[in-house]
Amino acid sequence: AETAASRNGSSSIALMVRKQTGTNTVAVVDGVLAQVEALKKQLPTGYAIDVVRDNSIQIRVSAAQVLEHLILGSCLAALVVLLFLGSLRSTIIASISIPVSIISTFGLMMLAHFTLNMMTLLALALAVGIVIDDAIVVLENIYRFIDEKKMKPFPAAIHATKEIGLAVLATTLSLMAVFLPVAFMSGIVGRFLYSFGLTMAFAIGVSMIVAFSLTPMMAARMLPPPPPEGQERRKSFLERMSDRLYHPI
Repeated sequence: AETAASRNGSSSIALMVRKQTGTNTVAVVDGVLAQVEALKKQLPTGYAIDVVRDNSIQIRVSAAQVLEHLILGSCLAALVVLLFLGSLRSTIIASISIPVSIISTFGLMMLAHFTLNMMTLLALALAVGIVIDDAIVVLENIYRFIDEKKMKPFPAAIHATKEIGLAVLATTLSLMAVFLPVAFMSGIVGRFLYSFGLTMAFAIGVSMIVAFSLTPMMAARMLPPPPPEGQERRKSFLERMSDRLYHPI
């Protein structure tokens, strides 16, 4: 069979580059484009090389959208924490768990030889609202020890973390038990969801470690001491509404 190619009315030679199975589309396209730029310098007069179709554009756009959602989700999660806790220091402590957990998950993904593709980025975007949960639970219990038991922040961080430790561990393991089986599904679906399930499990596991280590350490140093006898700390609007709901006059 004979084929012909035409580009803007001029006779052309069409060349299609196919990537091997298991290789990264974006990396292959970047390599091909680099070689194309090198070849353009060696072409004789009257010849040109044009890229007609680039399959990596859709992947790059989708990845950029997921990264945008990741950043936006982190900001909204921090805003929700600020509304409920009513303390900027507490919000900073809880919100720090998001970037720390996500960045640490990158390290585990590298050890598992995962790339930043649609599945792993989707898992990271979904994990944003989950990785802050453990930190909020631990932080709230530390805050309660300071407010109700009049403990100083350092001993409150120790005792409150010990008290809530088993509950946080049970919550984390139950979430991991949901996503780990997804990673070991069989067939074509399993190949797609393998990196998704393990990335979610990595993020959730790291969030528990952060909640047991970084969160109480920051709380011990950043949270204010209990108010003097006869005084109460200033409560947020949502806390006052909660007190009226559960303790009506």
